Amino acid sequence: VGVCVDTNNSLMVGEDPLTAIRKLAPVSFTNHFSDHRIDFDQYGCRITGVATGNGDIPMREAYQIIKANPNMKRLNIEVEFDPGADGREEARRREYQAVVDSIRHPRGAGRQSGISALMPKFSIQ
Repeated sequence: VGVCVDTNNSLMVGEDPLTAIRKLAPVSFTNHFSDHRIDFDQYGCRITGVATGNGDIPMREAYQIIKANPNMKRLNIEVEFDPGADGREEARRREYQAVVDSIRHPRGAGRQSGISALMPKFSIQ
């Protein structure tokens, strides 16, 4: 029995994502690596899925915690995307671009932060 570390689920219940990831990583066998943005307005807040690196979750730190777990052999990028009022084709185009941007983010972050040498540990699928 194990756990799937989802980098954004803790936001939905008001927990700090990094605290949740640290607690779950040692018993996890897989992950959902995704980012979300928190937008505040006069009615409260709305949590929206965005391309990795464009949200409010500290993805670099989340990556480091996940990478340190020997049970996880890959990074499973997940994009939870609100299509809004766009038509089907435009929503699909924007969602596809968010997936492409999410894949590029960890690779680009690696070149800038020294993570690139560690990325081969994961297969980006």
